[in-house]
Amino acid sequence: MATSKNAVWIGAGAAGAALALATMVRRKERDLTGDVVLITGGSRGLGLALAKEFASRGCRVAICARDRAELEIATQQIGGNASAYVCDVTKQERWTP
Repeated sequence: MATSKNAVWIGAGAAGAALALATMVRRKERDLTGDVVLITGGSRGLGLALAKEFASRGCRVAICARDRAELEIATQQIGGNASAYVCDVTKQERWTP
């Protein structure tokens, strides 16, 4: 009896996964053109990769980090839709426009 219950659960799980996959395939990707994205730590690593991806999808990207030189390099790598701000988000008194 336990075997047939397991088979039912496995079948239900497989059906649910198939339905989720079909829904994802049919769903249109949202147009991000013109949206604004703020990424903290956007001058390198994952933050920079995300900034590049959002910019490639038409977003205006604002990045912030503590190092001005790294921000300038990152802004050039991201392209024309990027703005950079020197900022340490852990210290409110050090936020600069």
